[in-house]
Amino acid sequence: MKTRHLPLLPILAAASLCLPAGSRAGLIAYESFDQNAGLENPDISADQPDGKPATAGGTGFQPLKVVSGREPLVVTEEGLTFSQDGMTLKTAGRAVRAPGGQSPSLPLYAPYAGDPFADYRSVQNPAAFGREGRTLWVSWLFRVEGDITLQTTAVMKIGSDAIHAGLIHNEKAKEAFFRLISSSTGVKVEPGRTYLAVVRIDYGSKDGGNDKTDRIMLWVNPDLGGSDPGVKPRVTIDDVNAPISSFWFMLGSGDGQASAVFDEIRLGEEYADVVPAS
Repeated sequence: MKTRHLPLLPILAAASLCLPAGSRAGLIAYESFDQNAGLENPDISADQPDGKPATAGGTGFQPLKVVSGREPLVVTEEGLTFSQDGMTLKTAGRAVRAPGGQSPSLPLYAPYAGDPFADYRSVQNPAAFGREGRTLWVSWLFRVEGDITLQTTAVMKIGSDAIHAGLIHNEKAKEAFFRLISSSTGVKVEPGRTYLAVVRIDYGSKDGGNDKTDRIMLWVNPDLGGSDPGVKPRVTIDDVNAPISSFWFMLGSGDGQASAVFDEIRLGEEYADVVPAS
């Protein structure tokens, strides 16, 4: 697995408009946790047991997959917001607070006849997204609350244990940085501050039996309102296998003094689908 580190670049901002489900053709999944505050393990697909994509009136997710022994996700009183230079990302609903350890997972909707995103599904595993030659974008809002130490880990996991992004403990680091897998973005995570994370995955050919042919890139607080992030990614990692079938969260605070909040999870075909702006 090869990693390329890029220098820090200036970050610009603009407002984002969160359009209703189905209003953007390329929005595969969108969850804003618009449930009652205090609810544990919210049912994000109550009317559609197998889920439907956002373009078909669903959220793009199936109900949470609850694993025995894991602490529940809990809906917060308020959702996360993201403002910069006098401009605000428009959001909806509330958010979820991640438990200690690993959370229940948010599985993406199941394949079905007429699926508008069938050509984005993996040939090797149709339950997952990530067909060779295709690109997918993921975005979410993230905040750590409480005391952050070098033992604090708070991440979003994308598809597999190997692909995770957020505040990741590194014994050699002197600061708590936002990371993609083990690679630092150089962005220090501060308690109580909300960050917008955007990931792009380019899926490579799986011919010849090599499945580690994908490229994954991470931006933190990129430009809003355009057809691309406007700046180079903070981190690029090649030679990974990154199909997406679900998302989940992990929190490890060491001394138990920190918590993590996640919100506004989007999966789409294009950058503009996951970071829509006014």
